[in-house]
Amino acid sequence: MSILGALRVVLNKQLGLSFGDVATLFQQQYGLRITTSGLVHAVHRAGRHALPTYEALCNTIRESPVVTPDETGWKVAGTLQWLWTVATPDTTVYAIQPGRGFDEAAALLGADYDGVIVRDGWAPYRKFTQAIPQSCLAHLLRRSRVLLTDHPRTTFPADVRATLQQALAVRDRYLAGDVSDHGLAVARGHLEARLNRRLDRPGTVPDVQRFAAHLAVEFPALFTFLLDPTTIDATNWRAEQALRPAVVTRTVWASHRTAPARSHMKRNVVLTITSLLSILLLTLHVTDDIVRGISKAEPANIAILVLAVFLYGTLVLAEQRSGHVIMLFVGLFAAGMPVIHMRGAHYPEIAKSAGGFFFVWTLWALGGLGVFTFVLSAQGLWAMRRGQPR
Repeated sequence: MSILGALRVVLNKQLGLSFGDVATLFQQQYGLRITTSGLVHAVHRAGRHALPTYEALCNTIRESPVVTPDETGWKVAGTLQWLWTVATPDTTVYAIQPGRGFDEAAALLGADYDGVIVRDGWAPYRKFTQAIPQSCLAHLLRRSRVLLTDHPRTTFPADVRATLQQALAVRDRYLAGDVSDHGLAVARGHLEARLNRRLDRPGTVPDVQRFAAHLAVEFPALFTFLLDPTTIDATNWRAEQALRPAVVTRTVWASHRTAPARSHMKRNVVLTITSLLSILLLTLHVTDDIVRGISKAEPANIAILVLAVFLYGTLVLAEQRSGHVIMLFVGLFAAGMPVIHMRGAHYPEIAKSAGGFFFVWTLWALGGLGVFTFVLSAQGLWAMRRGQPR
């Protein structure tokens, strides 16, 4: 394949440019006229040329003693499909498939794969009955942390977290040469017994009970990495790292955004807009109050500082927790302005005076936008607390 042919594929499949954008780029930068249909044929040719190499990589994966699979949503022609990856220390393969079940995983690994599978707790992976499973401890530790935040009085998540962290510490000491093979086996037995005893007493909180049930199902896969810490990972970081470039491409290429990502982006855009409009109306209304003599003009420096903080939180920190907190206060201020003014003794007089229409309109607009901004920012903060996309 020529360099230009390879460049077409890289621009479309790796960098996420549409065929129309690729054609425009070649026209403007190189003076080459290429049709979109020609680009499609070029990509198909590249796929046919790469097929033997791809099949060889898949065979390498199937023969590897330890593999790490993972998957993420991927839109194809507007239809949700799944981008699968299987990674080893030296090989990574991908496949876009219509489902997220065992059949799709088996298409990459083979249904009779008998090596070690380092994976998350997704149920279809358990159907590899000949394989040795290792459950991702990072997912379990993250779930423990969420449960500790949501249910601080229950002790089960903290005990599970301590046991898993101790297992990771034993692994690190073994890799550093401080623990022998015999010591590693003894420590593994103690950790299994300790967690097994704790699983019988999860408490009465339903969320924690569900976590305990999941751990009971995953129990045979929790400490597999201590059988051979030099080759078996404790988490599925390899696959997640392999998916990361594709996720970035999906994020910047609108056609490949998942529904949760689109919903999250839409909510953040709407929140930023409503917060900016609230700030604009707040400044107009405060200025009108000063002109009418309702408010004093002396503390202008403080007002400017507050305005700067509001704008910084809205425009710069919109994706962060601190930005959502600032916008929460923007909504609170805006929603409270009508309440403060409409209870004032001079409100009827001002409403009937010259410019009273603008005064009353801004109050109504501030109230509506303020409540909307407050609700959206509170939803965003709740999503962050629950660990959802943010």
